[in-house]
Amino acid sequence: MVLSVREGIIYEPIRVLARNNSLEFICEECKDIATHICQRCWKDCCDNCLEQHECEDYYAMPIVNSPRTGVCGYMG
Repeated sequence: MVLSVREGIIYEPIRVLARNNSLEFICEECKDIATHICQRCWKDCCDNCLEQHECEDYYAMPIVNSPRTGVCGYMG
């Protein structure tokens, strides 16, 4: 999505300052793509392995595209 366009002369090369590419977290049990992180033991789990995970359900936080994933109950 383009928010605005500016015309002018470019004196220096354009540099990308930020990207929003999601990191891929891998389930520590089955090596599938993880969807949750446990805030108690810090294990990454997929949906299937989360059901058998030994920690209580309320420790599981969804993995979202944010640097704050798994921090202080942040859920995106």
